Amino acid sequence: MPQSYEQYLLELKRYIETALEATDQQIVEYLPTSNDEQFVFLIKKAIQYRETLKKINEELSKL
Repeated sequence: MPQSYEQYLLELKRYIETALEATDQQIVEYLPTSNDEQFVFLIKKAIQYRETLKKINEELSKL
């Protein structure tokens, strides 16, 4: 049986929330003496996850 669009969005939301939690933890644990390029990458990744979650929530509210 095919998955409904709402189920797909909910599953995607759970996955991204889990990934965001892991990324947030990596940011917290980041050592200031480490590679700044990696830190910037983590920040950009977290921002993208948050923006994607916002879009998913908007789509879910339309259903």
